[in-house]
Amino acid sequence: MDEAKATILIVEDEPALRELLSLALALRRAGYRVEAVADGPAALDWIRDRKPDLILLDVMLPGMDGFAVCRRLRTLWPLRTVPILMLTAMGRIEDKLQGIEAGADDYLTKPVAIPELLARVKMHLRRSQREQATNPLSGLPDNPEIEAEIRRRLSEGQPFGIAYIDLNAFKAFNDRHGFREGDRVLQRFAHLLQEGEPAQDFLGPIGGDDFVLLTRPHVLSPVARHVLERFPEVVQAPELSVSIIGGVVNPTPAHPPPPLVG
Repeated sequence: MDEAKATILIVEDEPALRELLSLALALRRAGYRVEAVADGPAALDWIRDRKPDLILLDVMLPGMDGFAVCRRLRTLWPLRTVPILMLTAMGRIEDKLQGIEAGADDYLTKPVAIPELLARVKMHLRRSQREQATNPLSGLPDNPEIEAEIRRRLSEGQPFGIAYIDLNAFKAFNDRHGFREGDRVLQRFAHLLQEGEPAQDFLGPIGGDDFVLLTRPHVLSPVARHVLERFPEVVQAPELSVSIIGGVVNPTPAHPPPPLVG
């Protein structure tokens, strides 16, 4: 991600239109791409097909407030490293703590001072870049996080779907066309695997061209069909194909939780 070309999503309701326009104008003048939606459901719809580099999230939203929206966003694995800055007229420490507990990275009190906003945005984008540097091609978690997530799901004792996804003939493709074209394929393939709304899903690479998907049991087959159907259009590499092997894990907790003591 080029910091100067980062996409910023502003989630702000209509009564604050004047401030919204002021924030958007300042960010665009600083070189950022800016998108804006009016409420939480609209933000979730926007994110279903795209991934912002940073989110400015108002607390006082109609229906689903900003805290609820933030918690919902943090269930989406592709957004785990996307900075969320909450905006509010409420300056109490309790409100700030509630925002942090919901998963926000920072908290700005209205009216927002534009120089401070730009400084915070730049700081959080830089931090996000560092976090993604371990896997810059896909932006996905690496092996330690994958192993930790599998262990967490096993310990919870709830069924989950797991799929092993492999790009066939990728090494030969890489040798024939070069690493730059191979990287392009991997980026497009990773984007395909993240299409839709991956709530409660987890995706990570376990090798150069192998991925593991953890998801809910009932969506494992639809996700696999979607990947197979969309693969030729998205990846645009006729020499390549994709294989998916998966199933449902139904773990039994090794140690049941202790009884509650009243």
